[in-house]
Amino acid sequence: MSLIDEITHIKECSFFKDYDLTKMTTMRLKSNGDLVKVKSISALQEVLPLLKKYQRNYFVLGWGANQILPQICKDVVIYLDFHFDHDYLLRKRSE
Repeated sequence: MSLIDEITHIKECSFFKDYDLTKMTTMRLKSNGDLVKVKSISALQEVLPLLKKYQRNYFVLGWGANQILPQICKDVVIYLDFHFDHDYLLRKRSE
């Protein structure tokens, strides 16, 4: 089984190979890469160990403000498609 197969079997999770990431940032610069849309915390908890298992680097794309993606993004882009407390992330960074 491949990474794509395993991720697509996770409920509330979608994998898009070579996705056009251009509209995912406010800069709108041309970019393509693998995208994982995650719709719940439990799905995220399943995705992260899989990325580690397949030795894939990743980053979480927030609002896409003030971010410039490379033309070809080699890291997996994780898009959180659910509501979460942004203040929680800020508190954790300051601790």
